[in-house]
Amino acid sequence: SGKKNLKKRGNASLESLSCTAFGPCFYGATMLLVSSVCFFATVGYAVLLRDLLEPLADHLLPPSSPTVGPTLGRNVCMMVAVLLITPLTTLQTLTALKNVGAASMCS
Repeated sequence: SGKKNLKKRGNASLESLSCTAFGPCFYGATMLLVSSVCFFATVGYAVLLRDLLEPLADHLLPPSSPTVGPTLGRNVCMMVAVLLITPLTTLQTLTALKNVGAASMCS
């Protein structure tokens, strides 16, 4: 029954495809690669978000001295934004966001 489900279109996972193509030892390697891509994409998103929020962070929590790198205020603003945005990215369907699609393109 498990093989019957894999024959349906769009039902196979990347791990099962790599296992079929390269052997069972590539199952773990594929999971490691996918996890690292997701991790580094999240880190890159957080760094970009912190840079975009820099003026707002410096206005709300001014640094004690003029600095170029990350400050506590910038990191706090980044974490607040990530904690507010992350639940929206884990929705099963995106129909709840249909009314804000045009607004997101204007930002």
